[in-house]
Amino acid sequence: MAGRFMAFGITACVPFVLVRFLSQHEFGTYKQAFLISSTLYLISQFGFATSLFYFLPKAQQGSRYVCNAIVFLTCLGALCASVLALAAKPIAARLNNPGLSEYLPWIGLYTAFFMVSVILEIVMICRAQYVYASATYALSDALKAVCFLIPVCLGWGLQGLFIGAVLAMATRGAVMVVYFKREFGAAMTPDLRLFRSQVQYAVPFGAAVLVSILERNYHQYFVSSHFDASTFAIYAAGCLQIPFIDFVAVPSGDVMMVKMREALASENNGAILAIWHDTTRKLAALFFPMVALSIIVARELIVTLYTSAYEASVPIFIAWSFAIVFAAILTDGVMRVYAQTRFLLIVNLVKLGLTAALVGMFVQSFHLVGAVTITLATTLVAKAVALARMRHLMKIRWPELLPWSKLGVITLFAIVAGLPAILVKNSFHAVPLVALVVAGLAYVVSYGALALGSGLVALPNLSAMWSWRRKAGESVGESA
Repeated sequence: MAGRFMAFGITACVPFVLVRFLSQHEFGTYKQAFLISSTLYLISQFGFATSLFYFLPKAQQGSRYVCNAIVFLTCLGALCASVLALAAKPIAARLNNPGLSEYLPWIGLYTAFFMVSVILEIVMICRAQYVYASATYALSDALKAVCFLIPVCLGWGLQGLFIGAVLAMATRGAVMVVYFKREFGAAMTPDLRLFRSQVQYAVPFGAAVLVSILERNYHQYFVSSHFDASTFAIYAAGCLQIPFIDFVAVPSGDVMMVKMREALASENNGAILAIWHDTTRKLAALFFPMVALSIIVARELIVTLYTSAYEASVPIFIAWSFAIVFAAILTDGVMRVYAQTRFLLIVNLVKLGLTAALVGMFVQSFHLVGAVTITLATTLVAKAVALARMRHLMKIRWPELLPWSKLGVITLFAIVAGLPAILVKNSFHAVPLVALVVAGLAYVVSYGALALGSGLVALPNLSAMWSWRRKAGESVGESA
């Protein structure tokens, strides 16, 4: 997590710098190119890279698993690069941006190098080399940021940016080769028998991931294919992702699943429900106020990050902020605990079908906000269906399914805390950055006072840390 936080701190500024050097059309083209790259990167692996988390920790022939993964991902990466190079013009035309075609061969190379080198940190983590993994995350993103920004700042435009992106990923691939050669040496050889077991494990999971990625990104592809690049730039800015959500939700979900598996093994249904309630309550206490604050400072945030040229993104961002609510309801994690992967696949297929069928009507009725609205609506339906499935699996009643009273109190506090923030913000309306900072501080103070005063959240117990520091000081004094 430390490595990921450092990496985020380095790369978070990249789009907000680029938007000041690129025209709106160029920024939209940049967003389209990396939308294609991220989609291919996620779906083309078929779960092969992440399967190493399953095989390596218990494997005596770990080098062969790694070699199999390298060969498989290299072939898929080469296929992706070839498709983007050969079909560049049709793809660009389908996305309503013919100028995109000249950059797709570069983005294909970038994606290919990225796909193969993704296993670098995975192997480090599996071999308990956490400091190496953390440093690699941070240094890789630092290199990527430099290679993205310097060409653009020097006036080399998008062509220079994409070439820099390829150089960054190629460098990362070279480091991976050196690391694996040092770690495994000549033991890295392919093994067909082990490869079959990897395929059997990875492909079913990869199918579910494929549908999930297509469903999550469908609204962006629809907007990109029906509007020009400048309009897509407005939409992409409105669909601003807040990485902090994933930084908190993903580890919380992992811990929740581990605890729930242990409780399930001992057939302790009461403990399973308590773990679910505790995780949901804590995430809601953090995420629900983020929704309220995002809505209050939507204009100030968008203008500060993307400049006033992107003010049309504000309504889209306000609608998109409601997606944060769903991040607190980790139904997918519960389904995985109960081995309901087929159910997840079916739900994702239904979401994809509903989105594809209705997004055109919603966009026609509500313009760009409609694409966000249908995405939120299908997510709401999927969460409701998953909760109904959970109720059946846990054999509980609807009133027991969620900590309803706590969620109600959190929602009320999130709304009430916004009143001082709104009043303060209006005093600095003419200066977006000042209004953003002041309103944010006012909201944090108001919500914190309500949450702490009511006992909804408690300050951490620091006595253990102070005790450790005192003992450490005494030891240092004795040694001196």
